Amino acid sequence: MRATGLLVAAIFASSLCAPLSAKESQLWGLIDNCAEGNFLKDYATDLKRLGLEPLDIAPHGESFRFEIVPAFAKHVLIDLVVRPDGSADATAYEVPSDSDSGPTKTIHKHLARRDVQEFQHLLEEGEFWTRYHFGWGPGLDTQEWIFEGSIGNDYQIFSTSDPAPNTLESAGTMLFHWVMGRDIPR
Repeated sequence: MRATGLLVAAIFASSLCAPLSAKESQLWGLIDNCAEGNFLKDYATDLKRLGLEPLDIAPHGESFRFEIVPAFAKHVLIDLVVRPDGSADATAYEVPSDSDSGPTKTIHKHLARRDVQEFQHLLEEGEFWTRYHFGWGPGLDTQEWIFEGSIGNDYQIFSTSDPAPNTLESAGTMLFHWVMGRDIPR
């Protein structure tokens, strides 16, 4: 009887993160099938509000997204598409809330190759491509940090609350400052 109970438990546990069908985003799969997906629901809602797909569905060669969810300010999502020459085009969106009317505020910037390399270096140093962590979401006085990246067939999404790992916080803070021209609001 004990072996049967262990088998049932193993089958149940494996079903919590069931494999994804072709063309289904890992993001949607995490939200639908894993407890950790609860920490990504707001991010998925923000993508839908902006009309964006997760990077593993609509890859652009090498691309990244960073979203900061401050405790007392609008969410800001930065979409970064790396060009073949190593420079990048960045678009920042102030994510509208349910009560906002009017167009989404966007800012477009071109980033030099050296800036993109510095951002990529910080992601590598912060072990972005191998991290598995989903934070607790924004709290009363915390920020949520979400990074999404895609290079070829490699895809990663990482979410954490304050404090973010140092090098990832540096990457997000730097990218925010370059594109938005100001510091991340608290």
